[in-house]
Amino acid sequence: MSQMTFPTMDPLPMPSRSGYADVNGLKMYYEIHGMPRPHQPLVLIHGGLSATETSFGKLLPELAKTRPVIAVNLQAP
Repeated sequence: MSQMTFPTMDPLPMPSRSGYADVNGLKMYYEIHGMPRPHQPLVLIHGGLSATETSFGKLLPELAKTRPVIAVNLQAP
């Protein structure tokens, strides 16, 4: 049986703000990257079995150059 390998990921840049939001009794982790208001924010929501870094790690820094980017980490059910 062959072993799966995954490419290495560059770490995400430090967010300008991060924390936990109370959502229906859960603590949901979020990060905000990029430019502050008045620019329209972009919200990134990753797919199942993934996280912000694995889904958007290479894309997020480029998007954050022109707008605030809010990335949330969803919890598995």
